Amino acid sequence: MTDGGKQNRLKLVLICGLMGTGKTTFAKKVAERNGWALVSSDVVRKELAGIPATQHEYVEWGEGIYSSEFSGKTYKRMNELAEQLLSEGRSVVMDACYGKRSQRADTHALARGMNAEFTCIELVCPENEIKSRLTARSDERTTSDGRWAIFADQRARFEDVDEFAEDEHVVVDTSKQENESMRQAMHALGMRERAISSENSESQ
Repeated sequence: MTDGGKQNRLKLVLICGLMGTGKTTFAKKVAERNGWALVSSDVVRKELAGIPATQHEYVEWGEGIYSSEFSGKTYKRMNELAEQLLSEGRSVVMDACYGKRSQRADTHALARGMNAEFTCIELVCPENEIKSRLTARSDERTTSDGRWAIFADQRARFEDVDEFAEDEHVVVDTSKQENESMRQAMHALGMRERAISSENSESQ
């Protein structure tokens, strides 16, 4: 397959990482810059729970709507939505922690089944920056319930992303300048020219 053919394939982009690494903001920008659909675990989870997207559910790690059972339902629904969007000819960005290999494997299998180009963008960030972000977020009207008090629990249970081929996985440090981290992600997605164009337009 030529490079041009690869660029014309639908894409399924999995954006994962710990809370506070900037997944939702990053995923939204990737989707908007490319005109792709966005599926967010925060939104889907609360839709399934029947509560407003910006209503906070501050429970202990692994309880309530963040229990293993409810998280399983959330990821299943996300994949259903992604499959529907791909079948309609739309590329999709998936925004979630994806802390378990099994969760990532299910979405990877979906991409293969739909003949979509799969890329896992793993976001990382120094913990001092994460703490600062989560502390500031507590007073904001957001869809995320992530907070510093449960960060250590999530980090301890996050399974390393080491199962994908080199060309399917990229690690992006979101503590760097936004243009730099976005350019890295776009390059991994085979969208280098668009990343450079976006950077140039923002600097004008």
